[in-house]
Amino acid sequence: MCNFPCLRGKICTSLAELQHLQHLNLRGNYFEGSLPYQLGNLFNLQSLDLRRNFFDGILPTQLGNLSNLQSIVLRGNSFEGILHSTWKSFQLAVP
Repeated sequence: MCNFPCLRGKICTSLAELQHLQHLNLRGNYFEGSLPYQLGNLFNLQSLDLRRNFFDGILPTQLGNLSNLQSIVLRGNSFEGILHSTWKSFQLAVP
């Protein structure tokens, strides 16, 4: 998947403490498991790119709290469930 040292494992819930984070790009790594619901506390987040990892499970409903989110890319993972209704207003890239 990547030709250089990659990040592996699960996303740490403490990532949600980065309250001023505006862009989060974790594409092309070896992250796995479900997304922590605490990511819904990143209220300043404008873009989220999680493509080409090994995430699975249901997307946390708390991600619907990300009112500044303009772009989210989820393809190349194994998420399940329904996308949040507020995500219909911005660029959404899924398979």
